Amino acid sequence: LFNITILKAQTGKDKCSDWEVKASKSEAKVGDEVIISFFVTPKPNWYTYANGFEEGGPKITEFNFKKNASYQLIGKVESPGAESFQDPIFEMTIRKFKKRGEFRQKIKILSENFKIEGTVDYQTCSDKDNQ
Repeated sequence: LFNITILKAQTGKDKCSDWEVKASKSEAKVGDEVIISFFVTPKPNWYTYANGFEEGGPKITEFNFKKNASYQLIGKVESPGAESFQDPIFEMTIRKFKKRGEFRQKIKILSENFKIEGTVDYQTCSDKDNQ
């Protein structure tokens, strides 16, 4: 179980992306390593910035996990499959998802009935109307 709060980096009435969370194992026991996948699907004409690029440009997607003795984070959140490109506005290489993207965090389960809570802070933008 992962409870996630989505913090939007932009304002407005429209929801610009959908999020879904899945685990690599439906049943896990103490000592198991599990990959928690966070899937983001931007709405048409929108994209979501990934992670794994330098600060100083758009908001890098950040996951903040609430500390809990029932699990241990292994490594950092990864965003395989994000598109890298040179952004002319920020004058730097950035990474983004135009379609369904995945962020992954590996964890080790340390006790039964583990609970993972956290938040994700991210930015979406649109190629249409400079939003």
